[in-house]
Amino acid sequence: MNVSQELVDLLTQCDTANMKQIMLETMVVEPNNKWGTAVEAFGKSTAFACVAEKHDPDYQRVLGLTEADIEHVPAIRDFFVKRGIRGSPETAPGPFTPELGKALVAADFLPHVMACNYWSEVDQLDIKSKPDVEVQRVETLEGLRTHLKVSIAGWEDPESDEDEDWLGHQKWLSVDGWHIFLAYVDGQPAGQAVLSMHGDIGYFAQACTHPDYRRRGCQSALMHARGALARDLGAKIVWSQTDFNSQSGMNMQRFGLKLAYNYMCWALREDVLEETKNG
Repeated sequence: MNVSQELVDLLTQCDTANMKQIMLETMVVEPNNKWGTAVEAFGKSTAFACVAEKHDPDYQRVLGLTEADIEHVPAIRDFFVKRGIRGSPETAPGPFTPELGKALVAADFLPHVMACNYWSEVDQLDIKSKPDVEVQRVETLEGLRTHLKVSIAGWEDPESDEDEDWLGHQKWLSVDGWHIFLAYVDGQPAGQAVLSMHGDIGYFAQACTHPDYRRRGCQSALMHARGALARDLGAKIVWSQTDFNSQSGMNMQRFGLKLAYNYMCWALREDVLEETKNG
C-alpha cells in the first residue's frame, strides 16, 4: 500500500478505535467518572476529553475531522470550553481544506503543534532481537505496577500521583488487543511500551524510557519486540505517532517505519478559557 487517502483514513479509524479504548475502558474512574472523561461524536469526527488530564493534549483530541463536519466546529469548541480545556482537533492532509481551517479559526482554534504518523508494511521490516536489552510481556498486576512506575518516570510528569494513576492503569490488562511490554537494562526496568492490535493493524503506543536508561537501546528493542508480536498476530501494517522532528521519529525510521504524513494539532486560544473563567 502506498501513502494515499486510503492510508490516512485507515490510520484515523485505528487511532479513533484505540482512543475509545483508552478513554472508555481505562479512564472512566468511579465514583461518578471522577476524572471527567468524555467521548462524543460530532458528525463523522469524535472528540475526547479528560478533565483530570487537562494539560495533556494526548487526552483532549478530535479525530476524523473533515470539511463535512464544519457545521459541528462551534459545538466542538463548546465541548472543550465547558470543561476548561484547550482541546486538540487534528487535521490531516486530504480531509483538511481551507474552509475547515477558516471554521476552526472562527471558533477560536489556532494551529498549535505539528505531529507525524509513521508506518510500514510488516513484511518490509527487518525484525531482530536486541541482546543488550531484555524485553518481557507484562501479564500480571505486579508487572503492571512496575510498568506504571516506569511510565511516570519516563514521561517526567511532576503532577502524576502513582496511586491515583493506578485506578485507571490497573485496567490495562483487560483491554482487548492490548499487549504491554517492559524493557530491562542490567536487570532493572528501564522502558515500557504497548502494542494495540486492531484487526490486521498494529499500533505502537505509549512508549517511554526511564531517564536513567536513555540511549541504551530500550526503544529500539521495544519496537522490534512489538513488531515481532504484531507479525505473529497477523498484522499487515504497523504504525505509530510522534512529535514533529523528534528523537522518537528518528528511532522509528531506524526501525524501518516511513513517514506517512504530518498533521496539525490545533488548540483554543488561551484567552478564550480565561474569558470564560472570568465571565
